Amino acid sequence: MLLRTLALLSFLALFIAPLAHAEEPAKEINSMKQDVAKKEATGDVVKTGDILTEHVMGNANAPVTVIEYASLNCSHCAHFHKDVLPEVVKKYISTGKIKLIFRDFPLNATALKAAQLSQCMPEDRYFPFIKTLFENQDAWSSATDPEATLSQYAKLAGLPGERVTKCLNDKAIQEALVKRRMQAETQFKVNATPTFVVNYGQDSFSGIATIADFDKAIAKHVK
Repeated sequence: MLLRTLALLSFLALFIAPLAHAEEPAKEINSMKQDVAKKEATGDVVKTGDILTEHVMGNANAPVTVIEYASLNCSHCAHFHKDVLPEVVKKYISTGKIKLIFRDFPLNATALKAAQLSQCMPEDRYFPFIKTLFENQDAWSSATDPEATLSQYAKLAGLPGERVTKCLNDKAIQEALVKRRMQAETQFKVNATPTFVVNYGQDSFSGIATIADFDKAIAKHVK
C-alpha cells in the first residue's frame, strides 16, 4: 500500500511541479502591478499613450473596432492568430467592416519581455513579428533562456543588437505595458486571454475564439 501511495505521489509530482514553476513568473507581473499602482498613488504617473504605439490592422475609419487583448505566450491566442485571424482578415478587415487593435495583456514575465521587443519594432514589422512569435511560440516560451531566444528572433526581424538590449531593459516600456494591462482589467474587466472587446465595451468575448464568435459579435454593429 505504501509503495502504491509513493508511486502515485511521484506520478502527480510530474504534473504539479511544472504547474508551480509556470505560475512563478506571474508573481513578477503582480509585483510590477503593485509598483505601478504605488507610482500612480504618489503622483508619479506612468504614461502609456506617449510610450506605446497603438497597433491597428485595417482601415482606421472602419465602422466597428475590435480590441484584442492577448498574451504572446498564450496558446489560445496563438491558435487564434494562426487559424482564425486569416478568416477574420478576409471576411471583415480586408472588406473595411472592422479594424483590429492589438494590445498586450502579458500573463507573466516572459510574455512581458516578448511584448517589450514587439513594441520596439518599426511599424511595418510589428504584425509580422507578432505573427512569428505566435507561430514559434513553443520554441521561445519553453526555451531554457526565453529572453535569449526572443532576442535572436528580434535580431532576425531586423532589430539591431544594441536596440534589442536597450528595449529589454527599458523600464518605461515595461511599466507602460503593465499599466495597459491594469487599465484593461479595470475598464473592460479583462481577466483572460484572448479577450475581444467590441466598440470599446459594447460587447466582448474571450477564450478559444472562432469565426462564428466574430460573426455573432459583429453582426450587432454592422448595418
